[in-house]
Amino acid sequence: RVLILPSAWAAPDAARTAPEAGGPSGASAWTCDDLPAETAGSRRLVLGWHATPGASRWHTPAEISAAALALLDAPARTDAVLGEVRPWSARPA
Repeated sequence: RVLILPSAWAAPDAARTAPEAGGPSGASAWTCDDLPAETAGSRRLVLGWHATPGASRWHTPAEISAAALALLDAPARTDAVLGEVRPWSARPA
């Protein structure tokens, strides 16, 4: 099972992160290690955005589905981020 999590899970002020500034990995970096303990038997995909110089966009449904299927088929149980989640100010409107 793959749980799809919105980019808000990676927000710098998200209450789900550790008490330290910006979570365990710091305010300028964010990794799946900043997520709360995993749900048994689940893999988590955090949705970021696609960044290009001067622009950013949300991922398409096809890109999200492909990433979720790849995560489901991955041999090791792991979590993943699709795209970028930093800098937070670069996320699309």
